Amino acid sequence: MAAAIDAKYTSNQFTVTFDGMPEETLVQSVTGIGWELETAEEAQTGMGAKRFRPGRLNYNDISIERLYGTDRFFSDWMALNASPVLTDRKSGQINLLDRAGEVIGTWEIRGAFISKWSISDQDSGSDDVMKESVEIAIEELVRTA
Repeated sequence: MAAAIDAKYTSNQFTVTFDGMPEETLVQSVTGIGWELETAEEAQTGMGAKRFRPGRLNYNDISIERLYGTDRFFSDWMALNASPVLTDRKSGQINLLDRAGEVIGTWEIRGAFISKWSISDQDSGSDDVMKESVEIAIEELVRTA
């Protein structure tokens, strides 16, 4: 029998905040929260079965999309990272909110920098809301709540 789904985890509201960000920001989408453990094959002698051991832990890049507005935090941060020497790594967090706006999950991000920034395509015949998208490379991701 399948486990029942807790209704509070059906919400799709997220906020993000990073060092120096003027205020916590509600975002449209967050993708890439996760990590992967590489596996390495151990050297074998004789005719034994293959054996593997854990290797390096890799964190996914996190993509964030929000409505485009007057807040230039992400574009300014990206401009700082465009220099030959990366000096502006930040820490931050992503919060998952339930339908009442209460935090029900938190991921701490460490050693982050923006690797890609963009806004939605410009089309004078469209009435779509403009969006800002960033990809953030990270050194560490920890679920804290």
